[in-house]
Amino acid sequence: MSSGTWKPGETKERTGIYNWFVSLANSRISATKKGVVGIPIKADWGPCNQLTICEDDAEILSTFGTGGTVYLARRAIMGSKNYKPYKLLLYRMATPEAERATATIGSVKLIAKYTGSRGNEFQVAITENIQEEEKVNLCIYEGSMMRSKYTIGKTNIDNLISLINQDKESLITAVKTGEEKLEPTAAIHFSGGVSGSEVKVEDYIKALAAFESAYLNTLALDGVCDESVLTMLKSWQNRVWNSGKMIQVVIGGTHEQDKDPALGNLRSRTCDSYGVINGIVGGIDSAGNHYCSAEMAAQIAGAVAALPLNKSITYKELSDIVDVTVELSDTQIREAILAGSFVLFKDIDPETFTATVKVERGINTFTSFTEEAGEKLRKIKAISTMAAIDYDISQYAMKNVIGELDNDADGRATLISGISQYLEILANQHVISSDILVGLSETLTSEGDIVYMETQAFTVDKIEQIFNKIYL
Repeated sequence: MSSGTWKPGETKERTGIYNWFVSLANSRISATKKGVVGIPIKADWGPCNQLTICEDDAEILSTFGTGGTVYLARRAIMGSKNYKPYKLLLYRMATPEAERATATIGSVKLIAKYTGSRGNEFQVAITENIQEEEKVNLCIYEGSMMRSKYTIGKTNIDNLISLINQDKESLITAVKTGEEKLEPTAAIHFSGGVSGSEVKVEDYIKALAAFESAYLNTLALDGVCDESVLTMLKSWQNRVWNSGKMIQVVIGGTHEQDKDPALGNLRSRTCDSYGVINGIVGGIDSAGNHYCSAEMAAQIAGAVAALPLNKSITYKELSDIVDVTVELSDTQIREAILAGSFVLFKDIDPETFTATVKVERGINTFTSFTEEAGEKLRKIKAISTMAAIDYDISQYAMKNVIGELDNDADGRATLISGISQYLEILANQHVISSDILVGLSETLTSEGDIVYMETQAFTVDKIEQIFNKIYL
């Protein structure tokens, strides 16, 4: 079923429930499926050119290793100090040059499970079995660490092939090449593994096409700052947003660009979209690693996706970020906010002098406000709510309304009741205010297979500014 944006006088070719959101009707939802982040990565290991789900740091490491830009996926899963995304959708980009490492020992050809240079670190050795003379041990090592061990008869090559290929934990697969008896031998190195990491714009296009088929809240690139890739990303985001995939993307700049906040602000003004968040300040983790704003985009995407809709990202701390790469002045921060830039700043406690890195304000790059698209749409909290509402109402309609309810008074009343109940739950969770209005359009007639509706639902802002006049 299709969803997306709708305006008066417009019809759609595909069946669906279309939700028209204007700034007066910013929406909300407490999400059962919040916290899904998409990131295309480059790696030396792992499945290529497909979406892969990882739910924690250990799963990221076991699936993709540590090479390439996997470190940014690990940053994304950290999220903010108190809120972490519940899963990542990762897409390992690899060019056609990617190859698996191989090694041949006796009549057995061993092949790394995945393409990539990590396989070149593997070794295979056959050792004697001290318990049974007619058996040997085939051992697979990565560096000095034994990864797997198979005990078989010296002539039972078929059994060895079966053991290796049925081992779900194995890093290799095996192919029989002859009948040569297995005998103890020194370690043999794997070779020929190629990661295929020299990706181009077209590889990012393929990755985004895969993400388009999935449900996710936010998406970030893997630190890339190439202008052609960013231009393509912004075009993709605008297209999928208008077709019903309300995905917020997070971008940033290089270390050199971060030194001049005016460049970051220019990037924000160029975007001018409530679906694009642009960071202009990098971060430093507890180990002393420096990340430019483009690299921080992955963790910001994780923090935004994970945040409950009744919370704001404003003043939240990012996990394991202890300092900023560039400290903006008060004037520079004000200019950045006006430009629609996402700023990290160092907050120093005046009593203990301890410093924490926080988000200045949870805003996107939208600044070209109109009567229908007001200033509220620059708030990440409002956009997250809008996206969640659109998705949840569409899912409700697809499962309970489309092709099920009659387009008569009773059917329309059922539809309105279902949406109203959903919104009331959100209101109870302080995602939206309690003054909810759900009804049929007063200007357009619902007939045939079309229902025209109007919904009013206002997001509940968090206190972000305090002006206190004190009388003495």
